[in-house]
Amino acid sequence: MDLDLLLAVLIIQYQFADKARVMEAHEEWLRSKSGKFHEFLVLKGVLSESDKQIILPMFEKLVEKNRGDAELCYSVLSSFDNTKPANRASDAQQDVTGEWIPSSSDLLSESTAKSSESKSPNSGKPRYRVLRPHAKGGLGEVSVATDVELNREVALKEIQNRFVRDADSRARFLLEAEVTGKLEHPGIVPVYGMGAYSDGRPFYAMRFIQGDSLKEAITKFHSQYSQFKNTTERRLVERQLLRRFVDVCFAVDFAHSRGVLHRDIKPGNIMLGQYGETLVVDWGLAKIIGSSTSYDGTSQISISSGSNSAPTQVGSAVGTPAYMPPEQAAGQVDRLGPHSDTYSLGATLYHILTGRPPFEGTNALEIIKLVIKGEFRPPRTINSEIPKSLESICVKAMALEPNDRYPSVRELAQDIERYLADEPVSSMKEPWTAQVFRWIRKHPTATAAAVTGIVLTSLGLIVFSTILGSKNQQLLAANNKLDNKNRELNSSLERESQARQEAVASEEVAKQQSLLALSTLQGVVADIQSAVKDMPGSNRVRRRLLNTSLEQLQRVAADYVSRSAIDESTWAALLELGELVLEFGPEPLATANSNVAGIKEKSSALTLARSLSYRSLVIARELEGKEQDKGRAKLRIAETLSQLAIVLERSGEMQEAIRSLKEVVELQESSDMMTTPKRRRNYLLNMNELGRCHHVR
Repeated sequence: MDLDLLLAVLIIQYQFADKARVMEAHEEWLRSKSGKFHEFLVLKGVLSESDKQIILPMFEKLVEKNRGDAELCYSVLSSFDNTKPANRASDAQQDVTGEWIPSSSDLLSESTAKSSESKSPNSGKPRYRVLRPHAKGGLGEVSVATDVELNREVALKEIQNRFVRDADSRARFLLEAEVTGKLEHPGIVPVYGMGAYSDGRPFYAMRFIQGDSLKEAITKFHSQYSQFKNTTERRLVERQLLRRFVDVCFAVDFAHSRGVLHRDIKPGNIMLGQYGETLVVDWGLAKIIGSSTSYDGTSQISISSGSNSAPTQVGSAVGTPAYMPPEQAAGQVDRLGPHSDTYSLGATLYHILTGRPPFEGTNALEIIKLVIKGEFRPPRTINSEIPKSLESICVKAMALEPNDRYPSVRELAQDIERYLADEPVSSMKEPWTAQVFRWIRKHPTATAAAVTGIVLTSLGLIVFSTILGSKNQQLLAANNKLDNKNRELNSSLERESQARQEAVASEEVAKQQSLLALSTLQGVVADIQSAVKDMPGSNRVRRRLLNTSLEQLQRVAADYVSRSAIDESTWAALLELGELVLEFGPEPLATANSNVAGIKEKSSALTLARSLSYRSLVIARELEGKEQDKGRAKLRIAETLSQLAIVLERSGEMQEAIRSLKEVVELQESSDMMTTPKRRRNYLLNMNELGRCHHVR
């Protein structure tokens, strides 16, 4: 195996160039043997000059360290499972994975070459191959590795070299592996296997999570807080973080149901997957508590690694100071329980809401003192836009005394869910104003309808008041004018005929006032129709405004119906009144009972119109005997009968309506009423109406 092929493999592993191009260039170089291989790669544009300056010293150092032995160099590379590649370039190309990118220090150390001692059952080869470092914590370090058996990427966690000989640290590491492996829940990272290197150092493999921690998500959210386009967009991201928080609560609640405390819940120990996964990690400080059976009847987990928790002496504090509960900060191990994790979750919620931990200081001791005293700023003093209900949830979860916190993590999660569902939370009593606004938010249609109704009613009253006020002024001016005329008339009368003249004048005044009232009401109705015709919901407003005029209309109608005068003006007024009343349709009048023309039953606009039409018909027939122009008299009767037929038809009295229409047609056929186009058209209309009434009956 030549060293040039080794250089090709290193270039591919470090992803300095595409695998296919490198191997193609290598075969071309083997055929031509023109110059050095790395210079040939630069000449062909496969490798840049700057990349060559990086990879070449590492290659030379590797060769030097292994005394120029290509076979030995390959044995150091763990990505080949210590398998020697064949001599042919095509075979070497087949062995290259192109996935692992170790650092130069890893490449030059023997630790890079190690593989996990867990063997594949089929081949006896190591099951896990380390690809690259991923993260380092307080106790362990995580690498990305390949599971050879299932051909997948996993996270391989091992204890750091500085803790290998520390018994307490080893016990804590083993406890973390066992607890994590036995807590099978979608919100807890699954463990795939556990083993140890030849030197006794333990490791375990678990799911590799592609994504960020909750801490990184919170930092990103608050760094962009002022850049959101609007409040809705910002609240959407905040609600997404809160839903993640609820998932964490249920995962921790599951652990509590199995008798396990986490004791180090914080945003950095919560991973957010790219597809909605929320996982609680780092169970290195977990503690087994309680009896052998959990509250839901299932068996609690048992630990075989030596003890139910990593050794913790009374009076010592373990965990992350800014998120640990006061009893944990004070080293009161005997007081730890599910309420302790509830506090840490409350501190995590605090970080979500404010963008900072609840306690900050120059050193850990200073922070622990603040934790023990419970001295943290309320969230709304940092950001007044935080909802009061969320602040109350956070403050209750972080209560100094365990008994003042939520009884369980589940109840904390349920309060967050109530907030997300726009329901009252248990941590505070809402003012009545908040309850009203919540009702409005949940019933937008009813609220909009009520507001629209109020606005339309107010607008209608304003329009009606304006129109009626104007008409009242006109009526008052007309009355004053008539009064003056009456006084002038009285003063010019002869004394001996004063009584008769006063009677005539009174009749004239009453008649003029009735005509004026009729004219005024006609104007009011016309103005109302015009004012509200384009208004939304105008039918209801129009009906309300028209009904307001009915009482005055009844008064005028009663005056005309009961008047004894038999003249054409009274007949015409009654006919116009009947036509005006028909505008109101079949709705009941404002006055429940009408005494017009002796009618005692509940009145309607049609009932009043019927009474007016009959009275005008009586006058028309009496005028016929006094009228010299018989054609004109018959025309009055025909007009009156036509209107009466309409009233009777709308009232459902079809037989009476047909009788009236027949008389109209007979009058038109027996006189010279067909002499003009208008009269002939009226005749045809009446014939058509008569036919329609026959059909309806």
